Amino acid sequence: MGLNLRRIRTERGMKQLTVATLVNRLLDDNLDATAIRRIEEGARRVKLNEASALAQVLGVTMADLALHPAVLADRALRAAWTRYLETRVSVFTAQREVRELVDAGDVDAGTLEDLVREGVAELVRLGAEEDARYEYQVAQMMLGFTGSAFWDEQSRSGYGALKLYYEATAAGYVDPAAAADGAGHE
Repeated sequence: MGLNLRRIRTERGMKQLTVATLVNRLLDDNLDATAIRRIEEGARRVKLNEASALAQVLGVTMADLALHPAVLADRALRAAWTRYLETRVSVFTAQREVRELVDAGDVDAGTLEDLVREGVAELVRLGAEEDARYEYQVAQMMLGFTGSAFWDEQSRSGYGALKLYYEATAAGYVDPAAAADGAGHE
């Protein structure tokens, strides 16, 4: 517990005396900075009520104080990986739903093109160019965009032209409405 206490306390920029004072307010106890130092060094045992007060003062759980850092890191990794997988499942489900709407003919191609353009443009704007490239390829393959000047041009020239298109649009050099009709250069 001592190493976790020291790590969390220093991460929060708190002094040992500050932690002791706040714990004392919660417990009406006489804990001092020396006691906090001894707990951090492993030279003093921590009572259950002190552990609870320390966790409260530091804004963490008692498990955060008691568990080995490797266990905490493992838990954090597992939680992050679970969120990642849940997100991927959600994306896959949404892609399947879009594909079913496209296959059923219930989607206006122009609207869908606009949505894909906006999404890829936002990824490029955020600097997530690999993700933008992937989304462009997914839209091209999964949704089979063809037949419009925009998608035919992107099919011929690839992602690079798409990126340039979005950069030019963001800079105001291209009118998106006119570009969809094959014009738009000022």
